[in-house]
Amino acid sequence: MVTHGDVWLPLLLPFPLSLADQLVVRAAGSAFLGRYRGQTRVHTESDLRVFLRWCADHEPPRIL
Repeated sequence: MVTHGDVWLPLLLPFPLSLADQLVVRAAGSAFLGRYRGQTRVHTESDLRVFLRWCADHEPPRIL
């Protein structure tokens, strides 16, 4: 898990990435979710999971 302050980000990546890419995506997700608290954070994490699942299913072109 990656921590950002008091926020824990479980593995959110439903698709394979290199270890370096996993660390970058997890750090970005942790920083993004770290802005939210309470139910807003719970719902935002859920939305992020749905988006990552969509990316895994549709394989959009990488921007990086």
